[in-house]
Amino acid sequence: MSKAPVREALIRLCSEGVLEIIPRYGYVVVRLTEKDEKDVVSMRLMLETEALQSGFAQFSRCHLDRLQEQIERSCAASDMSIWEMLNFNEEFHLLLASCGENKILNRLLGEVLQIQKRIYARHWWRDQKTLDTKVNAVPHSRIYEALCGRDMEQCMEALRQDITGGL
Repeated sequence: MSKAPVREALIRLCSEGVLEIIPRYGYVVVRLTEKDEKDVVSMRLMLETEALQSGFAQFSRCHLDRLQEQIERSCAASDMSIWEMLNFNEEFHLLLASCGENKILNRLLGEVLQIQKRIYARHWWRDQKTLDTKVNAVPHSRIYEALCGRDMEQCMEALRQDITGGL
């Protein structure tokens, strides 16, 4: 492999905040702190609750069918890797937020979810024996059921609980 694709990959990883360049030394992996974890949860709450509020009236049967299909696919998957589990979660939340039709919000949410995936992956590698990679669709099902019932308050509460892990 030539140097060009490696250099491009390193530059991209730097722009995504995964690596940091140290002049005349090389690259180091950016360590995410506990504060970063709290900031990610806080940012998700801001972005996702705004997306839900602004898009709630626009939820159509088509949107609900797509959410239900996504939940069913995640439940049907067995013996998945940590990345597959995190991808299912990301897919659900991006699909939910997309109903608000705010492209900038959706892009930012995608970036925040990528950071959170790195945080979860770090925890998983550190605590492999304690983290379960089975998808728990209960929080997503609660959000879906509240959407079907057109209950904004219950939907918001279920979303907050899912994002914060019930904290």
